[in-house]
Amino acid sequence: MRGLEPPMIILFAALALAAVPWLLALSKRFGLAIAVPGTAAAAILVALTMLLVSHATRWDIVATQVGGALIFAAVGALLLRRTPGALRKPGRHAVALWVAPMLGALGWIGTLVASQFVPGAARLSWAMNGDGFNNLFYGNVILSARGLALGQSENPVPLPASLLALAMAPGRSSIANRDLLAHDLASFTIIWTLIFAAVCILTGAVVASLIPKRYPVLVGVASALGSLLPLTWYVAGLPMQWGYFNANVVLPLLLSTWLVFLASRRFPIAALVTISGLTTLVLATWAPLVLVPGALAIVILARDWKLIRSLQGRSAVIIVIAAAQVMAWVAIVTVPTFLAQGDALEIAGHGFPSAWPIVPVLLVALVGLALLTARKTPFPVLPGMIAVVGSSVAASGALIYLDHGQGDPWTAYYPTKLAWILSVFLVIIVLSLALAAVRALVSDGRWVTVGVAAVSAAVLLACAALPAEGPAETVVRQPLTRILTGSIWHTGDRAVSKILRLSDPRDPGILWQSGDPDEAMIDFWVLVTRGGDLLGDQELRAIAFVAYREYRATGTFDDSDIAPLCRIVTLMESTPTVHTSSAGLEAHLRDACPAVTPRVVVDER
Repeated sequence: MRGLEPPMIILFAALALAAVPWLLALSKRFGLAIAVPGTAAAAILVALTMLLVSHATRWDIVATQVGGALIFAAVGALLLRRTPGALRKPGRHAVALWVAPMLGALGWIGTLVASQFVPGAARLSWAMNGDGFNNLFYGNVILSARGLALGQSENPVPLPASLLALAMAPGRSSIANRDLLAHDLASFTIIWTLIFAAVCILTGAVVASLIPKRYPVLVGVASALGSLLPLTWYVAGLPMQWGYFNANVVLPLLLSTWLVFLASRRFPIAALVTISGLTTLVLATWAPLVLVPGALAIVILARDWKLIRSLQGRSAVIIVIAAAQVMAWVAIVTVPTFLAQGDALEIAGHGFPSAWPIVPVLLVALVGLALLTARKTPFPVLPGMIAVVGSSVAASGALIYLDHGQGDPWTAYYPTKLAWILSVFLVIIVLSLALAAVRALVSDGRWVTVGVAAVSAAVLLACAALPAEGPAETVVRQPLTRILTGSIWHTGDRAVSKILRLSDPRDPGILWQSGDPDEAMIDFWVLVTRGGDLLGDQELRAIAFVAYREYRATGTFDDSDIAPLCRIVTLMESTPTVHTSSAGLEAHLRDACPAVTPRVVVDER
């Protein structure tokens, strides 16, 4: 993929290889349900820690990350050496549960790779909707600070931006200023692609997690079909449409927490430690959802309190450290930033479809299926259901209360987004319980497979069709279709090419009365990168967002008033060339703002 340069490959390879000994050792000791989430959580926590170190010491970000990866690998190698039998062939169930869901991941990655060669495909524009620029902005803040800064005025949920910064950092010093935006966009698409591949794999694993090990073929079918669920419009299309990168970061964390909880009866201490790490990562991604892993951790504490109280030596130290890192994040980051920035939660909604009608239905289905399967499975589905339902209701109530000053809190930004993330998480768990129920209720092996496939297909179709539109629109809006056909904005990556050209600091430009259907989106990106957020001019940022909001609401932008254009050419650091299709614009501009004399170029439509 474009942008996957040698420095990025080296950094990603170092981080991935450092995790291998941990994965092997933990899988032998606790099984893959804890090993995969535990290794990933530990690796991400180490990366965040190294970003804190690089900021405090002013060391190079990439060098610090490689150093942290080497330390992480060394500790993992020591753990592996002390774990006899760790180098073993995986069983049929492990292959079915963790290899089969690579179907969805390969479908996603394959589509993004194919888009590099398909004419007119959306190579970059798919990641530039909605909050796309905010993601780049916060990633650039970390790069500018040479690491992760903590404080009342800093980003309270820095994990998504940190992951993006790690993708943007390698080789950055050798990139010319005019090429930085292209580099950042390519890095963004790469890290989002990798994270979404993880969403596919974890979704498949969760969907098949309650099917008994003695049915590896059925597990493989369920996990493969489940891995396709994230590729639907409801799961992937909506965050792509609105730029919700953080939603795709927090979802695998929630799924990992559920997988770990399912293994907690056999390994309560390892599960509690792993969930503690995941809890911190959820706090660092989308804090209102922390109640979900928090509730699951409370269930383990209540159920296994006698065992936990009796711990001594190394096990006791590990539990204390696990609890301490969560409390430290809450005390240093979550509470201070909430007190300083809590008003930011009161944001009105902006058209994102509401999932509130779906959430109660899913909660009822979760309760019913948990009661039906509780005695037919060794997994703790009943206490897990109570924790998920309780935490979902509590998180919803908290955000509704915090947004009650916005008129109708049910349509406010954060409650609406919470409802959608919860609905996706609940759909996946409900599907896993439904497949477990099918396995328990149907005795004929052939019909079990048919039933699992039918239930999975029904959920897939539902997630592809929601929110309801006509059949043609439903097909076109599916994420893979949109990327390969370039169906982003009006002109897809052709608009991106204009953004990159007009954002060149040597010869900046702006569109006005150009006749380009994506003029507002093109100007938005040019303004925020060449003067607004990245260079700190709040008036330019405000002008950019006025045009952006009108474009998002109506698909068009009224550029008949040239007063904003006067302010743009006055405020931009370098006076831009104005590109237009209106022969009279130059005279109007000269009359309206004689103090500035930008070059006006009349382009053919």
